[in-house]
Amino acid sequence: MFGTLDAPTQDKFAGSGPDVERLSREMMDSWLSFATGGDPAHASIAPWSQYDADKRPTMIFGTKASGQEHDPFGEERAAIAKLL
Repeated sequence: MFGTLDAPTQDKFAGSGPDVERLSREMMDSWLSFATGGDPAHASIAPWSQYDADKRPTMIFGTKASGQEHDPFGEERAAIAKLL
């Protein structure tokens, strides 16, 4: 997330190579965009909708691809909600 791909333990956490470097750039760009303008969306990732409780749009960052999903883990969330 902070571009520390050369850290000694980095390979154990996220791996290395072009996919990991792209993921790191996307994460850093999203945090920078959020910190400077209040919106984490930026040109290098897919559109990122504002959150709403009905659709629950969530950005999923990954080494193969990053993109927005609606209500990821919705079944798990609903099961936990029943327990509360």
